[in-house]
Amino acid sequence: MQISEDDKAYITALLESGDKLGAVRHIQQTLSLSAEDALTLAERLEEQNFDKKIASLEQGVNPASLVGTVFTVVGFILLSLAFIFGFQDYKFATSAIPLMGKVTRIDNNGSMYVPVVSYELFGVPHEYTGTVSTSSPAFSVGEEVELLVNANDPADAKLNSFLDRWFVVTLLGGMGLLFSTIGYFVRRIVTPR
Repeated sequence: MQISEDDKAYITALLESGDKLGAVRHIQQTLSLSAEDALTLAERLEEQNFDKKIASLEQGVNPASLVGTVFTVVGFILLSLAFIFGFQDYKFATSAIPLMGKVTRIDNNGSMYVPVVSYELFGVPHEYTGTVSTSSPAFSVGEEVELLVNANDPADAKLNSFLDRWFVVTLLGGMGLLFSTIGYFVRRIVTPR
């Protein structure tokens, strides 16, 4: 009594879906067996399937594959954030008004320095504090710097410098590229096939 691979696959699918009665009936019709013999055969097939599932679980997850996947996902998230921040900066810069301001003071937060810039928009004075701190002052007091200012909200401004506009985008993009590359190579080279 031989079961074809197609019949075995069909019976296994019935058993996995919980239709044991359908599997037994199919075995009865296909092999012309009694109900008791068909049930015994169905239970053996079900047991073999269960043993295969247990064996695959015992093999476990390949740590290199898991690390590669995590690095790839983290890299993708960082690249996505870099794209989002870059697009937001581009959108802001295209609608903002460029104007000149003057560095009035340098705030010192311990060992980090942030420029404070005074500017006027429509005759109203405003003050902008930089968003990126540096270990040494990037500007000197009295220096003229270019700002991008939102015409609808004059308090919404940004220094038109690489550090203020692109530092975060470059950092996230570089880290995302590094993580994605490491993840790719770990999954591609280290993971056995």
